[in-house]
Amino acid sequence: MTRIGVLLAALIVSLTARAQVRSISDLLATAGSDPGVTQFQSLLGTASGLRMHDPLVRQVALRIGFNGNALGDSLLGYFRNEDAYRLQVGFNSFQERNRKKDIKNARVGLLNAEYGLIQQQAASRRIAALTAWLYTLPALEACRKLDTFLVREQAILREMLTSGVGDVKVSKVLDAEEDKSRNDRDIASLESSVASARQSLVQLTGDFAGIDQSDLATVEDISLWLAEIKTALPATHPAVTAKNARIALESANLDYISSQNRRFVNNLSVGYQYPLFVETRNRFNPQNNFSFRIELLAPLPANNRFKRADALLDLREAQYEAAMTLESVSISAEYQLASVENLIREYNAITDRIENGLIGKMLGNRTLHASISPLDMVELEIALQKMEVARAELLADIGKEYAELLGLTGVQEAKYLLKKR
Repeated sequence: MTRIGVLLAALIVSLTARAQVRSISDLLATAGSDPGVTQFQSLLGTASGLRMHDPLVRQVALRIGFNGNALGDSLLGYFRNEDAYRLQVGFNSFQERNRKKDIKNARVGLLNAEYGLIQQQAASRRIAALTAWLYTLPALEACRKLDTFLVREQAILREMLTSGVGDVKVSKVLDAEEDKSRNDRDIASLESSVASARQSLVQLTGDFAGIDQSDLATVEDISLWLAEIKTALPATHPAVTAKNARIALESANLDYISSQNRRFVNNLSVGYQYPLFVETRNRFNPQNNFSFRIELLAPLPANNRFKRADALLDLREAQYEAAMTLESVSISAEYQLASVENLIREYNAITDRIENGLIGKMLGNRTLHASISPLDMVELEIALQKMEVARAELLADIGKEYAELLGLTGVQEAKYLLKKR
């Protein structure tokens, strides 16, 4: 393939990737390929493959020696009367070896817990960006729709001022200008928020054309998910799991230190002594020349007193931190759950006003439109649209607080952002 062909193929692939519309589940699934997650996977694999304990044999020693006149000051000069050969094997403490294996298992368990925490953080960043984008779009659309009514109101007022038909109060003009200015600021702010959230999501998941919002959870779906989350509280947050894994590691370390200086078999040895000069005629008798020895120790556990006390304090500190983390996460999750529930109640209340209020009923009654002036009609539409804007802003707040709740409860699953089946 020519160089131009390669460039064209790359351009087509790039344009195809950019034109791709991705689902919410696919975007959240990219948390598994987050740089922090993949790097920690490598660390976890390295830790799992390590042998973090001593071998059974501590040392092997070969000892060679001889007995006799080493200085050569006897009448016969220098001579040897016996050679000695000894093989000595020293062992590590069986109890210490087993405790070191426990430390390795606890260390890997801690890394697994921290890996879960890193996964949860990666998922939370994507959930926060998704909710900040998708649940803010309705507020932006509502403000833009309100802008059309405000522009129409200003046009009617401008025509009335130009033609001199009708009584235009100063307060009406001032209110119209203030509403238009405030709504313009809101639109600019919302556009900035949406763009920022989209940019954050692109940085986390890669470039794409758009998101398929057909499965996005509505307020009713979120209410159902809240009922499911509430039954699981206090949920086990990955941070709490990591703290509990730290307790297991400190406990294993305490057991290891307690097992030190308790070895009672130091070494075993087999020796052979070969006599070169004896008075008997039969100087070679193998049965008499072999020797076996075992070296025993009297353990003094008190030598571990400082180390054991220090390890015990570390264990108590880990238990305290785990208890405080669990309490903090539980209280924060319950508070956040109540906050989301309160926002949903406000959302439902304003929805009821929109659907059953007098303004909606008046606008829905076609027979009354003929008796309502154009200015009054547009003011009714503006008043109703302002309630729509308030409801959309509540939806954005619900999305933000709901994302924080999912982070506090340790939820990583994409289903909690999708419609309840």
